[in-house]
Amino acid sequence: MFDRILVPVDGSACALRAAKYGVELAAAFDAAVDVLHVDTGDVAPADVLAAVEGLAADRAVATHTATGNPRKRIVAFARERDADLVVMGRHGRRGVGERVLGSTTERVLRSAPAPVFTVAGEGVTDDLGTTYDDVLLPTDGSENALAAASHAAAVAARFDATVHVVAVVDVQREGGVFGAGGVDRSFVERLESRAAERVDAASERVTDREDVRVRRAVRRGHPSEALCEYAADEGVDLVAMGSAGSRSLAARYLGSVTDRVLRRADAPVLVVPADR
Repeated sequence: MFDRILVPVDGSACALRAAKYGVELAAAFDAAVDVLHVDTGDVAPADVLAAVEGLAADRAVATHTATGNPRKRIVAFARERDADLVVMGRHGRRGVGERVLGSTTERVLRSAPAPVFTVAGEGVTDDLGTTYDDVLLPTDGSENALAAASHAAAVAARFDATVHVVAVVDVQREGGVFGAGGVDRSFVERLESRAAERVDAASERVTDREDVRVRRAVRRGHPSEALCEYAADEGVDLVAMGSAGSRSLAARYLGSVTDRVLRRADAPVLVVPADR
């Protein structure tokens, strides 16, 4: 699944935390690691790369520097190295808050040739360990959403984790102008029945790929809010999502649900393009 992992770093605490995740994922999948620093003049490249090498401990990493536009260089480097995964912080040195998605990360998410594993966090701790006991796989039934199933299954298999396959019924949206108060019970039951079918289909994708435990759930509410609440309630360690769902207007933009989960979730979020 992951043979080569690219870790872009800019010297920020969030990027260093992402590097730790990237190195530990590489150890689990026996993958090669490329660490890339695009020099924008904010910090000495040697200092950035030395910090990552210190986090890598006994695992060898290949370090690289480049100049130019960070997003373009990261995407180009991922193609050049045929990376299977890009691991990066959700915001970098220019980020202004934990809930603000960094512009470089957002642009990489939209154009990367490989899945992107994003990490939130304010710093690196010496005892940081990346364990994955529970992986959340949201689904809306679209192929884009289902694209993440094999990746969720692969991570779960490596870490003996449970995959939580969840669909959210947005009764207010489906009910139109009348909202949740204007629809009858049978209408809601039909919505939940269709959502359960989508959950079953995604669950089959997971179990066809790997022999892992699966939990199925249907929730009501706004999709991004319900998914983040589920992740918090269940102590989810990773969210695996497609880059755009059935409501996307254009393939080049992130789906609105994925975008909101990226900005709100505490757990790492793995975003998988539909063609991956």
